[in-house]
Amino acid sequence: MRAFICDAPARAFLKQIKGHTGYYSCERCVIKGFWKNNRVIMHSCELQEKRTDELFSAQTYVNHQMGITPLVQHGIPCISSFVLDYMHCVCLGVVKRILWFFKQGPTVCKLSHIQLDELSKKLVSYSGNLPSEFARQPRSLAELERWKATEYRQFLLYTGPIVLRKVLSKERYIHFLTLFIGISILLESDSHKRTSYINYASSLLSFFVNKSKVLFGEQFIVYNVHNLLHLADDVKHFDCSMNEISAFPYENHLQSIKRMVRNAKNPIAQVTKRLAEKERAGVSMVKSNIQTFIYRYISTRPKNNCFLLKNESFAFIKEKKENNRLLCDILHPDRAQNFFTEPCNSKLVNIVFVPNNCHMSRKLIDKDEIYKKCVSLPVDNGRVVIPMLHGLERNNI
Repeated sequence: MRAFICDAPARAFLKQIKGHTGYYSCERCVIKGFWKNNRVIMHSCELQEKRTDELFSAQTYVNHQMGITPLVQHGIPCISSFVLDYMHCVCLGVVKRILWFFKQGPTVCKLSHIQLDELSKKLVSYSGNLPSEFARQPRSLAELERWKATEYRQFLLYTGPIVLRKVLSKERYIHFLTLFIGISILLESDSHKRTSYINYASSLLSFFVNKSKVLFGEQFIVYNVHNLLHLADDVKHFDCSMNEISAFPYENHLQSIKRMVRNAKNPIAQVTKRLAEKERAGVSMVKSNIQTFIYRYISTRPKNNCFLLKNESFAFIKEKKENNRLLCDILHPDRAQNFFTEPCNSKLVNIVFVPNNCHMSRKLIDKDEIYKKCVSLPVDNGRVVIPMLHGLERNNI
């Protein structure tokens, strides 16, 4: 068994520990929270003593452990084997909290109605511009309570850095970018690049948590926000991108399971029978990841024609040829501009601004030269190009 991937209540149940609202709820360090405004705040942002598998198995953490889990009896490490799933922790946790604080938080961070309207208009203007791999296009903040996890991920990794640029103050915008860059590095599929910058990503997330107390108030730093300090540990331990240890594939697969249920009587039995029938029929489940679907949507349309090549140049497809050949406008990274320069140059994570009059060379390339698909969104007198950091969101297209 490699890892347990589940949300906080499920982890607490399996490990027999305090839930995410407890004073000693952190699963990775011995920090003690305190009660304020009907919630537990993880006030201290300094590094605390880390929990270990050995001490957990010995029932040492009396303030943290509620009982003896059967997992310990079977020799399963209950600290390192349980992932802090970024779908729940970051997307449904931190990003959702940021947007709700912008919308109806304390005065220190709440945006005006004019600013919120501007954000919503910018988001809606990008509807239809995201690649076909996205199951949902951007929606207004008026529908925030109905946003799904993929939409919060979409805001963090693609639309947020663009739409927030001229709405937030410089200090708040850079603060958001530290979260964006830190998570982007941890999601990087290239092992060498991810390993090279993982300590930098950890320091960015630590800065984000520490600065949050000033920009949002100490009530912002709850369980999920505190856990940003520990995300890099999972990436180091499993030596993989966070995409490979997240709950997104399972969440996306729920739609397939729901379609197996025809009526309200015995739904679990219905699902079990349908899965058994698929197994007997030899139907294999295709894993949804970045590499599997990299060639699925290639066209000359602006939303599906931008790609990052293996040599880190950008290709804009103009015509599809025979034998998997593509006629493209090629942009060398040296000719592109940084979209932002703080807290680092955007080119560090292959994000560039391409002016409309930017000079490109036309070239014929093979599909095998493609590394990643990119999100290309219009901004001012050009486009911002952001490499995709996740795979297909839908299995039925």
